Amino acid sequence: MTSLDYEQLKAELLVAIRGERSQRYINKKFGFSFNQMYRWESSYKKMGWPDFVKFCQVCKADLPQAFFSAGFPKQRLRLSNIGKLTAMLIAPLSPREASQETQLSVHKLKRWLANESIPSVEDIFCLMDVLHNNLLFVAEGIADLNRLPSTRPLVKEHKLRRKLRRDHPSVFAITRCLDLESYKQLPFHDDEFLATKAGIRRSEIKKILPRLEKAGFIVKRDDHYINRLGRIFVREDFDTRKQIKSYWAERAVSQFERVQSEAMEDQNLFGFAVFTVSDDGWQKMKEIYQRFFEEMANTIDEEKKNPAERSKMVALFLQDIEN
Repeated sequence: MTSLDYEQLKAELLVAIRGERSQRYINKKFGFSFNQMYRWESSYKKMGWPDFVKFCQVCKADLPQAFFSAGFPKQRLRLSNIGKLTAMLIAPLSPREASQETQLSVHKLKRWLANESIPSVEDIFCLMDVLHNNLLFVAEGIADLNRLPSTRPLVKEHKLRRKLRRDHPSVFAITRCLDLESYKQLPFHDDEFLATKAGIRRSEIKKILPRLEKAGFIVKRDDHYINRLGRIFVREDFDTRKQIKSYWAERAVSQFERVQSEAMEDQNLFGFAVFTVSDDGWQKMKEIYQRFFEEMANTIDEEKKNPAERSKMVALFLQDIEN
């Protein structure tokens, strides 16, 4: 868990998102005859999560896009449905496991899952921060971090995490392989085992693990590392995305070049098609591509409920062949 003060962050976000709009304007949009906005901003009154969603809509802050940029698949974004939102945020944990991680009561979590009560903004922030390590990604998607003083102690760590992903795209493989059941069953951590499973050099494992631990991506417990990276599909800036995608494209090609039999080919699927297409057809294909990748992301997300038995990757290209 970070040192973020969720109540203070909520108050700062409300002021930053509201901008030049008056509290009276927001109150009118909500249908309040009293200054509820002041009560929310001063933390005199708790703000329910559905009210925060509506507030962002009123102020034209794109909360769904912020969630998407932080790695949550669009198809599963039901920000106003408390039950579905809670299920998405705690997956693949049970309510009891999520309670142990977040210190939120099991009773509360179960009531949210059943749509029987409303979590506060601070409650949802806690789930995002502790279970996904991406609260600052959501916050910077709806407000300027410079206007959120409570985040300043963590901005350096936030930048470190971005730099790690950019400079060492292999962190995705390393952290995911920590989820493998075969790793968890080892008597103690083994760099060589992790290097083999992640497909990288042992020297790189030794170099990156301390950095991952410093950034809060992993923690050491009982002679094993535990993955705390959260969701893999965080959207980065263009240069970072290009660098990460280039690395994994090269890994995909390199992996397929090692295929020496039909049996190995069955475990390393690769297909291609070269074609001509109309402009309208190209638009349809891009939509199909996007739907496929979102469905793949959803499936990967749902698989967290099952034992992690294999480490796999997917690289999907749809591009020009012209120079």
